Amino acid sequence: MSEVSVLAVSAGDAAKRLVEIGALYQQVFGVPPNVAESPAQHRASMLSMLADPSFGCALADCAGELVGFAYGYGLKSGRWWDGLRDPVPEGFTTEWEGRTFVVIDIGVSARWRRHRVGIQLMEALLAGRGEQRASLGVIPALEDSARFYAATGWDFVGRQDSPPDAGWTSPVFDVYVRELGTGTGSR
Repeated sequence: MSEVSVLAVSAGDAAKRLVEIGALYQQVFGVPPNVAESPAQHRASMLSMLADPSFGCALADCAGELVGFAYGYGLKSGRWWDGLRDPVPEGFTTEWEGRTFVVIDIGVSARWRRHRVGIQLMEALLAGRGEQRASLGVIPALEDSARFYAATGWDFVGRQDSPPDAGWTSPVFDVYVRELGTGTGSR
C-alpha cells in the first residue's frame, strides 16, 4: 500500500478540491446508518463553512487520490448544545469566540480505514487551533466511531435530540468534547 499524506489545508485549498471532497463525502456518509446530505446540500454547507474565517480542514491523499477529510469551524453560539438530554455543568454550553471548535465531518475511504488515517486527520485538523476545546456529534448506531473517539481522547458528553428546525442529518447524536489545551478564548 502506498503512503498517505495528511495535511491541514486552507479554505482556499479545500475549495479547489470541493468536488473530490463531495464525492468522498457521499461514499462515506451515503452508507446506513449514516445519513448524508444530498450533493447539492453538502456543496451549499461546504460553501457556507468555507466562507467562515474560523474554518479548518485536513485532507488525506494517496498517490494523488483524496482518501480522507476532516473539517469544521469555530462555534459562535450555544445552539450546538440544544437538545442535550442530561444536565451538564453550569456554563458548559455557554459559548464565546474562541471557546469551541466543532468537527462537522470526518470521513475516510473504506479501504483506508484502520490504517490510522482518521487519527492523523483529526490531529492535523486540531493542531494549532486557537479554541479551548473541540466537540463533535456521532450517530449513536455508529459504534466503531464511538470507540474511535473514546480511544483518541474524546469525552462523552451525552445524547442529544436534534432541534426540529436545525436541519441536522440525524434526529439523535452522541456528543463528545475534547480539551485542546491551546485555546486563548476567554471571557
